[in-house]
Amino acid sequence: MQAFHRSVVKRGMAGGMKAGVVGGVLGFGIASATPALAADAEIVAWGHNGSGQTNAPTGAFRAVAVGGHFYTGYSLGIRPDGSIAGWGSQAFGIVGGIPAGNFVDVAACIAGACGLRADGSLVWWGTNEWGMANVPVGTFTDVDGGLANFAARRIDSTWVVWGYDAQGQVANAPSAPLQELKVGPYYSLARTLSGEVLLWGNPPEGVAAVPKSARTSLWPAHVHAAALRADGTAVCWGRNTDGECNAPTGAFRQIAAGGEVRGFTVGLRPDGTLESWGYNGNGERNVPSTRVDQIVVGQFHGIGLVADPCPGDITNNGVVDAVDLAAILTSWGTSGGGEFDADANRDGLVDAQDLALVLGSWGSCPS
Repeated sequence: MQAFHRSVVKRGMAGGMKAGVVGGVLGFGIASATPALAADAEIVAWGHNGSGQTNAPTGAFRAVAVGGHFYTGYSLGIRPDGSIAGWGSQAFGIVGGIPAGNFVDVAACIAGACGLRADGSLVWWGTNEWGMANVPVGTFTDVDGGLANFAARRIDSTWVVWGYDAQGQVANAPSAPLQELKVGPYYSLARTLSGEVLLWGNPPEGVAAVPKSARTSLWPAHVHAAALRADGTAVCWGRNTDGECNAPTGAFRQIAAGGEVRGFTVGLRPDGTLESWGYNGNGERNVPSTRVDQIVVGQFHGIGLVADPCPGDITNNGVVDAVDLAAILTSWGTSGGGEFDADANRDGLVDAQDLALVLGSWGSCPS
């Protein structure tokens, strides 16, 4: 079954913003103990829907994750009150076993899930395959998940990885601080503070040789991997049987890769539109026309947080004016933290793209 569903509530007021995407978080410098939260938004979902994993519920979310397999696909989302909602397959006790609490991040894998509470602690639930329940103790700022592994970022930007370790997925994880880490299926990718991209574990054929141009938005998948170059253009490598590595020209602000035996890739353009390439046997490439701010994809389905219809309204007062412009200029080159979140396009850096959003939406916001 193929389906596309959209929730129907309006976007909430923006709070802080978490750099990058759930399940592939971008970091900039040393992280704070408590991450800023993404703005509350409705969601859109697409791809295989055999278990209801793309039946996006109504209401606002501030973070999402996707997990499971073809017949066991599921989705998770954090509500504005910090609670986690789940939909899709009831396998492994994930959707039905969500713990209560105030969460700021969530990650998913094939048979379990892990949430980051507001106090920086981690909680896991599901089926304990490959030691995935061996959650580390401490204070963390982000959590990520892949097929059989989880990873969490400490407040000093170092990461701890746990779960499946037959090919060094845990033992060979880097110990130095990282700007970015993304857990994949049996291998992972990360970016050091100096910008070097690292790979460890058991990558598929053709993926171990990471292109030197790969810089950010790292996304490892089953048969290929994807990233963005310094200029925002996409680079994909590995198997290309279905054109999953035939990246189109032009800049993106985020990229994600999925599939299992056959791969697909989804890119998020600076204007919030989605573009996809590769295999589409289960609707993996049937991305919505709705503009979104962030995306996350799994093996057979994906979710996006719907974009703010007035992204230049940094101050959330219903009008884009000189105050919003000042917020951009005074936060230039930073991640956007301050009295107002100046990172209008949510890519983790206040730059010319954010300025363009302010100037392009000058005046009263749509009602």
